[in-house]
Amino acid sequence: MKRYKFIIKLSDGNEIQAISVGNSRDEAVERLLALPQTTEFIGSAQVINAALVGEEVVRPVPVDRFVLQRANDSNWWVVGDPEGMFVIRFQEHDFNGTRKITYLKDTSSNALAEARVFREIPEWLQLYHSEVL
Repeated sequence: MKRYKFIIKLSDGNEIQAISVGNSRDEAVERLLALPQTTEFIGSAQVINAALVGEEVVRPVPVDRFVLQRANDSNWWVVGDPEGMFVIRFQEHDFNGTRKITYLKDTSSNALAEARVFREIPEWLQLYHSEVL
């Protein structure tokens, strides 16, 4: 598994700078282009070029690392870690714009573990549940 950084040029002059994960460059681009936010941004434009500007090997987050559940409100999801540090609630197809973090216990003594979980959750969602991002 690798993390790829792209600059995608569009026919309307816009570009997308994005990071995606996948087993190959093509898979990472496909994942990125399949996201609802990406298709909305692209609209009727065509992808002219997807230039790879960086890549790094990542150890994939295990499928059972987090728990994803539909929230009581429609179109909202909750993802949590088994350690019970916090949960993140977000609206379907808008993780970055709507995520709300609720702490379940004091994490001030373990800032490194908290930072690791904050990094792993979006990667885990992209790997196993990209349809809700």
